[in-house]
Amino acid sequence: NKSSYQEFATIAPGKTGNVSFDFRAKKLEDLGELAKNPQAYIKVSIRGRQSLGNSSFEEVNNFTEKVVKVLSKFQMATSAEYYSGNKNLKAEAETKFMINWSLSNSTNQIIQAKATAVLPLYVKWIGALNTNKEIVSYNDVTREITWNIGTVSPNTGMDIDREVSFVASITPSVSFGGKFKKKKKKIFLTGIDSFTNREVTSSKGSISTSSISGVLDGGIVAQ
Repeated sequence: NKSSYQEFATIAPGKTGNVSFDFRAKKLEDLGELAKNPQAYIKVSIRGRQSLGNSSFEEVNNFTEKVVKVLSKFQMATSAEYYSGNKNLKAEAETKFMINWSLSNSTNQIIQAKATAVLPLYVKWIGALNTNKEIVSYNDVTREITWNIGTVSPNTGMDIDREVSFVASITPSVSFGGKFKKKKKKIFLTGIDSFTNREVTSSKGSISTSSISGVLDGGIVAQ
């Protein structure tokens, strides 16, 4: 009203303007079943007195309603562990690693989901493991790993598990000695939130040999 927004005291014919406010949604993970397809209804009314020009007034009251739909929180966790070969990275010796990708999705169904990552030139693709009918492919030319995820249900990562594993290897050259090396470049995750009809994206940083479970000497390459 005019106490908090002075321009509301008198609004001239043809005048336009706007006011704004903010609100914060509750944490979706705290809402349980209430969090399915979350949305907020915002009902706004504006009313006042319009002069009729003869010392009389007419009440004016307009109303509108908007719906704000909340995007699902769609993410992927990654981990890496020693698989076979030398546990101490050694120049000119092969060490194989297993990489695990697992999904989490909060409230809305995701469709057309896909995860991609590109292997560095010094990393060799070996193959997918335990895909559980998941579709994982590798392009020898672009060196891109693609997980064609498809549809992801709400509460994935809590009530439902979706994950894949694959094996790659490193055979360090002598020039790698003493250096940490990234095993996989950044991972990109994309999909369409079917409730809001908006694209959702996220990314994960690259994995270095120093972060791989089971590798000795901190993943430093020995001569």
